[in-house]
Amino acid sequence: MGEGLRAYGLIVAMWVRSSMAYRMSFVLTTLGAAAGSFLDFVAILIMFAHVEALGGFTVAEVALLYAATSTSLGLADLLLGNLDRLGSRIRDGTLDVLLVRPAPVFAQVAADR
Repeated sequence: MGEGLRAYGLIVAMWVRSSMAYRMSFVLTTLGAAAGSFLDFVAILIMFAHVEALGGFTVAEVALLYAATSTSLGLADLLLGNLDRLGSRIRDGTLDVLLVRPAPVFAQVAADR
């Protein structure tokens, strides 16, 4: 377990270093993601400008639900986001490269890109 977490951390650190090579691209990607989340929430606020409750929920309750789901989905994507490409890795044969490395395959797949 400890070896897998260490491998995951090393792979994540490698991808962070490689993405920071182009700092402006990293900043623009971060700002774009933040703007997307902010605009999603603005759409919710626009809906609540016309009603006091939506489905029995007030704007504060919806804001809490939005924050909780955004945080949990963001963490899941950060930790396990690339597992959805496992099937394509098997089909195109790139999983074999991960199988011969001395690190756990799950850590390599989870931390890839």
